[in-house]
Amino acid sequence: MPISERDQKIVATLQPDFGQDVYAWINDCEAENLPVYLAEGLRSFERSDHLYAKGRTAAGPKVTNARAGQSYHNFGLAVDAVLTINGQPSWEFDPDGPIWRRVVALAKNRGLQWGGDWKGFKDPPHFQPGAVPTLIECRRKWPKGWKPKTE
Repeated sequence: MPISERDQKIVATLQPDFGQDVYAWINDCEAENLPVYLAEGLRSFERSDHLYAKGRTAAGPKVTNARAGQSYHNFGLAVDAVLTINGQPSWEFDPDGPIWRRVVALAKNRGLQWGGDWKGFKDPPHFQPGAVPTLIECRRKWPKGWKPKTE
């Protein structure tokens, strides 16, 4: 079963090599009937600042520690994925549960790094390439963030 049109649109916003890995990973999950949903890929600087404000200067709980330019999402080098529960995407899933552990294993088989393995702040929905440039290098190369080609 091919990945959804919605997920394909998210993959299309990513850096090409990373996008290919994410596409293959989601296909692997689909082949095993794992209910994975890409929640977000490329994130604009404006959206990063909006999310960063939550729980600080805007209503709601804190959802990120990254301001604009401080996230690999800004450079097309990260995706957030969650499980669907009863057909709906849910951020309320068990990152230690067997289904998510299998999702993570399939991601790692494709060379992706999982935010749930990080020391300190853990980010279970987050995946990025196994090797990434530093954020300083990303900001130098793409000072306003990654912009995918729209051919």
